[in-house]
Amino acid sequence: MHSYLYVGSCRDLDNFDERQRQIYVEDLGEPLESAGSPALPKKSGCRLVAMTLASVATFVAGCAVLAALRSDSQEQKKEGSTLQAYAMASASPYGMEVATPYGTELAAASTQPADGMAQGMSTAQATMPAQAAMPEQSAVFAQPSVPAQPMQLPVVTQPAENTAAYGIDVPAVPQSAAAIPAGPAVATPVQRAAVPAAPALPAAAAPAEPVASVAPAAPLVPATPLPATPAPTTAAPTKPPLKTPVIPPPQKCSWANEDCHETKCCSNIECDYKFENCQGFKCYKKDNFDGGFAGCKPGPPGGWTGQLLGGTIAPREVPKAPADTETQGTSLFCFSVVMWNMPPPQGWQNSEKELANNWKSQGLGIMHCDEHMIVDGMPAPRSGWGSTSNIDVFIKYWQQVRDDGRYKKHDWVAKVDTDAVFFPNRLKMHLESYRAPKGTRAFVLNNAYRFKFLGALEVMTKEALDLYFENADRCSSGEGGHSGGEDYYMKVCLQGIGVDIITDTTLLFDKYAAQDGCNDGWAAAFHFWKKVSSWNYCHTEALNAQKAHDNQWNAQHPQT
Repeated sequence: MHSYLYVGSCRDLDNFDERQRQIYVEDLGEPLESAGSPALPKKSGCRLVAMTLASVATFVAGCAVLAALRSDSQEQKKEGSTLQAYAMASASPYGMEVATPYGTELAAASTQPADGMAQGMSTAQATMPAQAAMPEQSAVFAQPSVPAQPMQLPVVTQPAENTAAYGIDVPAVPQSAAAIPAGPAVATPVQRAAVPAAPALPAAAAPAEPVASVAPAAPLVPATPLPATPAPTTAAPTKPPLKTPVIPPPQKCSWANEDCHETKCCSNIECDYKFENCQGFKCYKKDNFDGGFAGCKPGPPGGWTGQLLGGTIAPREVPKAPADTETQGTSLFCFSVVMWNMPPPQGWQNSEKELANNWKSQGLGIMHCDEHMIVDGMPAPRSGWGSTSNIDVFIKYWQQVRDDGRYKKHDWVAKVDTDAVFFPNRLKMHLESYRAPKGTRAFVLNNAYRFKFLGALEVMTKEALDLYFENADRCSSGEGGHSGGEDYYMKVCLQGIGVDIITDTTLLFDKYAAQDGCNDGWAAAFHFWKKVSSWNYCHTEALNAQKAHDNQWNAQHPQT
């Protein structure tokens, strides 16, 4: 709280109404009387001054001057001013104000003659009750009259201790003000050279709570630097960076229309219509002289020398990377081909448009891949079970993926049939389990049925797809390489250009492999479901199977 001292000269207060006579404690909104201070006499108007305790010291010195003027006025029977002082406690943050009939003005000493001046200062003081909060105040103002003496302004000094003790800029109390005798005596003249150190503030100016004195600041001493703390000798072990794997170059073999004299191996493979009996081409020498032509044939042609130079390409299985070696990530780019305008092959089926809109509207299937692409299908001949059989059409679809280019930002590429119930999150779990060395060129053999690469879910690394795009023309032009469905064609092409394999026959659950139903909690895709209602049922059944699979796995691998 801040303490205010209200001081003023009174005049014409009879002209004020009752509201104007009320003096309120700022911020508290209470009349002055309720704050413990006496009411202002109503016989004359008042010019009031509000001062904070920080200005009390200066005010006390001024009181001596006003007292001298008053005494001088009494002796000479001249007009003077009547001082009335009220000390009150207030929480107001405001500084000195003057309340006048015209508003608030700066504090100024009244020089106008006041009525009743003949009563003298003692009469005005007699009407002022003592303040309970500051008992010493009455001793400053209610004093017996003494003969007036010539007055000389005291010299105000500012000791350095004030600022240090209170933390604010407080003017010092002059020596003469502290020695004012009782009554309205005139301050004793003080010689400037003889002024001693100012004493403590009067009790009226003392703060409500004691303030401890502050000792002079000690001289600054340069700090002694602390000895450096030695680094701990037992630092936490850090794992060494993972090793970059060494990826072997792809195998180089020849197609049937190419000379195998240098490669001494062949890429072509022929199978019967059930893909149960397959044989690879072999490299035979045609001419009898060195440097003569050699070609890839299922057997030695007539008229050739028949000398065998090499056999069929042997695909390499990708080994798991060691724990200290970088592995292929699991980021997925997926795409599907949708025949938007093609009616269903059979009346009981839904069209591909209806199937695609079903999983698109639910945000399922390839929509959960890191990025996806939907390719507009083109008319092509179909087999009896509704699968696209035209290889040339799919060669163009893959070309659109290359032109799109987004597959390069991901680790793996997946081509997914529209009628397959596909779970990208499960596929990522499979991919992580392969621990394929980073940068591997590989595709996944996804089912144990026939040639082990069913087209409902074709998965390969982006590096494998890069190699395919570099050799796509060789695959399509070779004798014997342009046969079968698009999935068989792609499998023979990838294997023939040297792409390695990862065998995971649990990846795809397919009806073609007599795997009906969707109650498998580990398979990443289920094929084929050509009605929207059955597609949704399969999706729900697979989710329930996954919960059971997860519970079984958790039971077998309790957390320690």
